Amino acid sequence: MKILKHIALGLFLAASTVGVSSVSMAVTLDEDGRAVFSPAEAIDNVVVKIKEAEAAIVAKEDGKAIAKIIQKAKSLGKEINANDKVDVLRQRATSNLTKAKALAKKGKLDESKELLEEAIQKFGELKAHI
Repeated sequence: MKILKHIALGLFLAASTVGVSSVSMAVTLDEDGRAVFSPAEAIDNVVVKIKEAEAAIVAKEDGKAIAKIIQKAKSLGKEINANDKVDVLRQRATSNLTKAKALAKKGKLDESKELLEEAIQKFGELKAHI
């Protein structure tokens, strides 16, 4: 009986450790089921996606494919939630993405790349206002 108690205690500790560690590694979700990021993480995600679009321009990919990448960057930009000042600056940076997307659809990739570079700079400046 004494050995059975030790085995049961060991199994309980192992099960609780597994259960707690899986909960602590889970991604935080909001009520709509979307992942929630800190403002700095969201800015980094947008910049990574913009750089991906720039790389696609350098690789001479199709304008529509580049426009889809830029659209994903715009969608990620909506996750940046810090304060009103950051929101205004985010909207200004996102306007560059909108213009770059339209130019990419038209096949004007060089002009689109310039706007993407400006957007990277503007999104980078957001971190100072968080």
